[in-house]
Amino acid sequence: MKKQILPLLLLFIILIPNVFAYYADLQINVDDTGKTTIKGVTNNKAILTQDNPEFTTKKGRFWTLNITTQDIYDPYNFKVSLPKNSVVNYMKVSSFTRIENSANLNIYGAGTGKIVIILQYQIKSTNSNIIMPIIIGTILLLAIITTVILKLKKKKTKLNFNTLTPRQQEIVKILQKNKGQLTQSKLEKISKLPKSSLSRNIESLKRKNILEKTPNGMSNTLILKNK
Repeated sequence: MKKQILPLLLLFIILIPNVFAYYADLQINVDDTGKTTIKGVTNNKAILTQDNPEFTTKKGRFWTLNITTQDIYDPYNFKVSLPKNSVVNYMKVSSFTRIENSANLNIYGAGTGKIVIILQYQIKSTNSNIIMPIIIGTILLLAIITTVILKLKKKKTKLNFNTLTPRQQEIVKILQKNKGQLTQSKLEKISKLPKSSLSRNIESLKRKNILEKTPNGMSNTLILKNK
């Protein structure tokens, strides 16, 4: 009788892991704050979770995801989706099959036994991709503004005789008749204005941005900006 029971006992011991094994087909999503959601088809509902922060830790720039089960699965399949722009630095995964880099970094595994998923990863900043276009755009904008300002400075002042005194009008007309340029001494002879009065009116026309005065030997050259 004992000899008959012993083989049955051994067979029962061998079959126990298969009888009580779980199966799982899991989708594991990790967001950029480290919260983990595990969903899918399994007869072990305890492994399923929503927005759980307990599977991840962070040290500096590096995140660590650790999902390690004590339960036996026969079989299991999983897909881990890490946040966008993630880069894996270390990986320990049971029955790893492949990595797929699409919108998110996806890691696949399949096998039997305990599920072990240990990943160290970091999320690359996208600031560098944004800053460079901003810098280039700022430089272009400053260049356009500078060009406009220079053009406005070079733009000739529109001459309005109504704003000029009779003597200033006379000075402008003499310059216009002489291609917009004369020495101050020659202008003095043509206009027959007193030297002091001529100097005052020339300075007034300079302030109104109507003419320029540049030194020329013992005299000055007067240039009409709007001929």
